[in-house]
Amino acid sequence: MDMQAAADRADKILGAVLDEIKPAVQWAHGPTSHSGCDVSRMRVVMTIVSPGRRGSFLGIVDRHWRGSGYRIKAVNKDREFPAIYAQTEDGFGVSEPFPTCLSSPPVGLTTGRSPW
Repeated sequence: MDMQAAADRADKILGAVLDEIKPAVQWAHGPTSHSGCDVSRMRVVMTIVSPGRRGSFLGIVDRHWRGSGYRIKAVNKDREFPAIYAQTEDGFGVSEPFPTCLSSPPVGLTTGRSPW
């Protein structure tokens, strides 16, 4: 798989999970990074997800990833910084962390793949 194909696959992975979230959230492209052997994509959810709804949000992501055959590698149940880390069957790593940003934390959905 070349870098463009990896970037396209990453975009499909992120788009699929965002399509599962109802009601839909507003999002923006985050930074893209790439090097000689990997590519990383990010979607930043601009919709404010209140602390009380973060568990539901993460539950939607978790169910979608499990239903898609992804292997859940780790779950961080921290109240301030919850996150889910998974891997697709074809080796893409995906994560759903909640970084804190004042009282309106954005959500970053990231994915990337390295052939190593």
